[in-house]
Amino acid sequence: MTVYKPVTVNVKKWTLPKENIMNRNIIFLLPILLITLACLGTPTIAPTNTPPPIALTFVPGAEVPPPVFPNTPANGGPASNAQPSGLKVAYVLNGNLWFWSDATPARQLTNDGDTFRLRLSDDGAVIVYQRGQSLWAINADGSSARQLVDVPAFTGRPLPGTFEFQPNSHRIYFTTRASAPEVIPTDLHRVDADAPAPQTLLTQDGGEFTFSPDGSLLALAQTDRINILRADGSGLVTAFQFQTVNTQSDWSYIPQVVWMPDSTGFYTVIPAQKSRFMYVMADGSFSAQLAEFSAADLRLSQPLISPDGSKVAYATQNGTTLDVHLIDASTADLTVASHPNAPQLGLWAWSPDSARFAYWIDPVLPLMAGFHIPSTPLVDSITPYSLTWVAPDKFIYLRNGELRLGQLSNPALTVIAAGFSPTDDARVYDFAP
Repeated sequence: MTVYKPVTVNVKKWTLPKENIMNRNIIFLLPILLITLACLGTPTIAPTNTPPPIALTFVPGAEVPPPVFPNTPANGGPASNAQPSGLKVAYVLNGNLWFWSDATPARQLTNDGDTFRLRLSDDGAVIVYQRGQSLWAINADGSSARQLVDVPAFTGRPLPGTFEFQPNSHRIYFTTRASAPEVIPTDLHRVDADAPAPQTLLTQDGGEFTFSPDGSLLALAQTDRINILRADGSGLVTAFQFQTVNTQSDWSYIPQVVWMPDSTGFYTVIPAQKSRFMYVMADGSFSAQLAEFSAADLRLSQPLISPDGSKVAYATQNGTTLDVHLIDASTADLTVASHPNAPQLGLWAWSPDSARFAYWIDPVLPLMAGFHIPSTPLVDSITPYSLTWVAPDKFIYLRNGELRLGQLSNPALTVIAAGFSPTDDARVYDFAP
């Protein structure tokens, strides 16, 4: 699962990894130029020093309509046995690993009681998880539990940081962190879950990493640059440099990276007095500004790029009103929702098809919006920071101690498991479609 969580590193308080972040998607593609940019390869666009085009006039957004909640079991409605074909979910419950799929009932895989955080391989066959200070792996059928790496013994640092599967493989890449995440990771290591023999790829110049779709490259995002590295640890280059973003707070902004489908370049947003939506070639030979916009303070909300790289959701503030906008590479800018007297606004996750995104003004009440998709409640209530899209119209979330599978325009839902803590979030599960 790629849960594309907000791409900020809190330097005093641990925040959700980007992954989870979990996922980011919305809108029907309007301009032919946008289709070319997002889908067909390296765009032909003006270089960075070309004056940005004039943005179109904002289209006023409608107020959020009164909530109309689905007829879920929690509200006296029906449950459902319908699940998306092929979906596999691994999760941690009471410190033990479990595995569920549309073809098999949930089954417990471990009994140690000390498991937290996990990743499921793209084929759904292998789970990598953290036990204490070590990374372990187990097959999805419950066989062959094995230690992959004792992190302190191998790296000299006490705890695993971010760990992710390389796409379409059983190789796990990981960083390390101190007992408190005080700095952005600068190291990078990998280990094959099928034949454990850990390797160190970087001891410096690392960052929060994002794999290219083909798994051949990693983008390493820092506070002032984005480096690119080959998956074997060679060919480190600085693809893009920028001025460190001053958040006037105790955390540092790390830009989101969204790769092009052919892995030749990526998209990112650099906030400033005018935030810049950028395209960058992976080798650093070319970059271009696709759009420019004024956004709310990062402490209120951070911009969110769609999975296809075609557009950005962002928020603006006018007095006590927070508005949600969408902008694309043609600089078409649309206000999709307006929230008077909103204390905060979090842009959370795009659907995989880039058609809609989830956000919140109250973390327990997620909303959904898109291009020509009015802002409406996604579900009636969730455990904060627990929602992940698993398909264009399906999502997993926690509520009332249950791990649930919901679907747009379908009042029924599936309860995958129960017994979760109120403090659990998207870090306790992962999925393979």
